[in-house]
Amino acid sequence: MRTLMLQRSNINDMIDYTAINRLRLKDVFSDNSVVASITCDEDYLTLLFEHSARNHIFVHDDPEVGHAIYVADTSSLGSNRIFIANNPSREDVFLLHIDGVLYNHSSKCDCALLTKNDLFFIELKSNANNRTIISLSSNYQMAFNQLLFTVQDFIARFKVEKQDLCSLVNVKAFAVFNKTVPKNSAYQKKLSADFIRATKKVKLIFANETTLEM
Repeated sequence: MRTLMLQRSNINDMIDYTAINRLRLKDVFSDNSVVASITCDEDYLTLLFEHSARNHIFVHDDPEVGHAIYVADTSSLGSNRIFIANNPSREDVFLLHIDGVLYNHSSKCDCALLTKNDLFFIELKSNANNRTIISLSSNYQMAFNQLLFTVQDFIARFKVEKQDLCSLVNVKAFAVFNKTVPKNSAYQKKLSADFIRATKKVKLIFANETTLEM
């Protein structure tokens, strides 16, 4: 794919697509029916990605749209239903649509945030019923599996292309739950330990927020 440089609002304000270009996802997902059907860069960008360079970036799993999206106004959603990426350097951040777009509502996680340095996989369970021990335990395990299957699939695909994904970018997995769910519980710590053992490198973090660094 050719190097992509498109205008934001004026000739001196450009979107830098290095983060997308370096991962060569068109090659990595060449057997994917969605990617294989795309015939031009513009459609590739529009279908699979959203862009933002805001100071604070909000991700929401929108049931009406059918996949995770960027939202600018969170007043009607509440802080419990979003993932926040603080972006103090206002770098270009791309939301990669996974569940419902790249994969057709399968066992994969919702989305990923991609920068020049980072690839953060995100599973949003903040809309789920986490009020009972049974429902919370089920959602914990589901989030773990969805993130693990996605990370393992990406790592395996890059290996086929003779690339080590974790050497190209800093890979992390985020499981997003309601803020009413206790943090740093023993079960969360167990799942995080299991995740890093299963992937050998990738951390599983239970958090609703992160800060992007250059």
